[in-house]
Amino acid sequence: MKRLKRLKRLKRLKRLKRLKRLKRLKRLKRLKRLKRLKRLKRLKRLKRLKRLKRLKRLKVFARVTCRRRRRVSRDLRVITTSRSSVGIRPKSSLSC
Repeated sequence: MKRLKRLKRLKRLKRLKRLKRLKRLKRLKRLKRLKRLKRLKRLKRLKRLKRLKRLKRLKVFARVTCRRRRRVSRDLRVITTSRSSVGIRPKSSLSC
């Protein structure tokens, strides 16, 4: 009888230990996943900021070149009026 009780108690203890270990592992995995997600979010945010900065730079550049283009296209339009009446559009009439 005593031996049986002791065996049952040992089994219960083992089961509890296993459960505790599993819980600890699960918690660690969850923490790792959260950390990874946070890192990914941070990277995405940085990438987005970089992209926005690049776009801003490009926009400024486009604004500067746009003025030049408009001037050029106006000159070209004057030259290609006869061609446009035939149906050939002037090459440099870029919309800005």
